[in-house]
Amino acid sequence: MTLTYGSNGYSQNAYRSCQEWRLAGYEDDGVYRVDPDGPGGLDSFDVECEMETGSTVVHHDEDVMGFEVSLTGGGGDTPNYEDPGAYRKILNYTSASLPQIVALTNASDQCSQMLSFKCRRTELWNELGTQMTWWVSRDREKMSNWGGAPSRFEGCGCYVNNGCENGLKCNCDNDNPGYRPTWRWDEGPLTDMSKLPVTEVRVGDVGSPDERAQVSVGPLRCRGVPGLFRNCEELRLDGRRTNDYYRIDPDGDGPLSHFMVWCTFSDDKAVTIIHHEDDHDNIFVSGSDGRDYEAPGAYSRKMSYDAPSISHVVALINTSTICRQHIWYKCRLAAIWRGDQQVTWLTSRDNEKMPNWGGAPSDWKGCKCSINNACVGGGRCNCDRKVENMLRFDEGYLQDEAQLPVTAIHIGDIGETSGRARFNIGALECWGVRNPYTEGTTGLVQVNCLLLTILLLSC
Repeated sequence: MTLTYGSNGYSQNAYRSCQEWRLAGYEDDGVYRVDPDGPGGLDSFDVECEMETGSTVVHHDEDVMGFEVSLTGGGGDTPNYEDPGAYRKILNYTSASLPQIVALTNASDQCSQMLSFKCRRTELWNELGTQMTWWVSRDREKMSNWGGAPSRFEGCGCYVNNGCENGLKCNCDNDNPGYRPTWRWDEGPLTDMSKLPVTEVRVGDVGSPDERAQVSVGPLRCRGVPGLFRNCEELRLDGRRTNDYYRIDPDGDGPLSHFMVWCTFSDDKAVTIIHHEDDHDNIFVSGSDGRDYEAPGAYSRKMSYDAPSISHVVALINTSTICRQHIWYKCRLAAIWRGDQQVTWLTSRDNEKMPNWGGAPSDWKGCKCSINNACVGGGRCNCDRKVENMLRFDEGYLQDEAQLPVTAIHIGDIGETSGRARFNIGALECWGVRNPYTEGTTGLVQVNCLLLTILLLSC
């Protein structure tokens, strides 16, 4: 039994390419299901993955043995293929339709297909300049180039640098009549992704018993975009280990631009860090110098992140399995809650007032200590206990990805003569790799969930 990874019939459980399966931690070569254009488009399909390079391989029915054209071996009803393109071989790709393969090439950074012609007295271009043998592109276009030569080029790869035998367009164009038949080769990769895959091959100049041709068209091989990963974890899986700034592109082919983040690496994970201008500072707030922040939220400070926009930060969150942000508040006579009235709060990425503080879950009205009724004085936060000359703390991590990042802090209960506070809102930290085509923050198809996919279970 051949095991197909991600073959439970749901396209949201398939990555775009083998490189993305590799980045998700899969190391074994084999058959995997991919969905290059994402959910809602074409069906996912099976490919072969070569995990050492992250190559996605799509096979056709002739890529192992190739085919031979001769008067005895390829005859059919017409045992003569002397005319240009008289012999026709249509390639049938075994696991994907042409639109699906085109979607794969569109989602890849590079694709190639080897094309080989082994000949005995069989020319690709004859002495009159007539093309006798050619390949056909995905758009049904007759192509003038052969393997190793660029599109629109008339000739083979050896002709690009005038390296063909006797200066002809292809090595096989040396017919040598009157001499003992000699086998020659013309081969090389086709790399124009707008033309691939090869859909058929037409062969001519096989009209006598001593004229033979052997043609080989390799499978289509595609590689993803290696330079811009979605987050630092993908960089770690690609072998990076140096803590440094890296350029990432969390939404891939989406409209957002790439940007720089700080990556820290360990053996088992990499953390993507997006700083803001205040995350290294403990900012002091008091009512001195005639300032009064007694009213709820009277003092406010916005966070300015090292990213082009909040949308870029959210895109990173959507590619990660875990994100968090540390909140620290040191107070003297400056409450977070006065009874049931919240006087100090954080603002979410959607500019919503957050009732919770670091360490407490979303919609919790209070700080971490109140979850187990452990706050000083029995209040919602330690800082709510107002005793002269006593410093208190409330701190912890916010981990609700639907709220992050924090965009502002609003502080109250600090009058002209009483109350003071220091606060720190840490950088955003994210790690793990989330399925690139799972939107939002719920219903995730994570790497551990993909293990269940292998067993044909749903998450």
